Amino acid sequence: PKPDSPPQKKLEKLDLNACTLAQLVAIPGVRVYSAQKVINYRNYLGGYVALSQMYEAKGIDSATVIDLLPFCQLITPVRKLSVNLATIDELQAHPYLSWKQANSIVKMRSQKGRFQQLEEIKESILIDPETYEKVRAYLSL
Repeated sequence: PKPDSPPQKKLEKLDLNACTLAQLVAIPGVRVYSAQKVINYRNYLGGYVALSQMYEAKGIDSATVIDLLPFCQLITPVRKLSVNLATIDELQAHPYLSWKQANSIVKMRSQKGRFQQLEEIKESILIDPETYEKVRAYLSL
């Protein structure tokens, strides 16, 4: 750039777990529809633990995610569900758990008492290693 040209306005990186619709739409190439889908999925998940989770959101094309990635970061922690307190409905409302998996966690809890470690939910045949890895960031004791 020429020395006398006005400085380009630099967009600050947004906290994807706390930003507003207006902040997302300010990113070049991001439309209201897609920004709303990002926020809706964030709320459904309880927050993002990885920026790549935006690819999972229905209705967002990969080009939009690619536009968003350089402008986003993760600061605010995700909302966690307690495996010792959550109901079947609360657990199955998470996109990474089915009703059967949630029911299995609650049944195990009622049979053996409080979970001492999160890994104990893997004792359920319905919680495969892949599911556990995806959901563990959203669970607490």
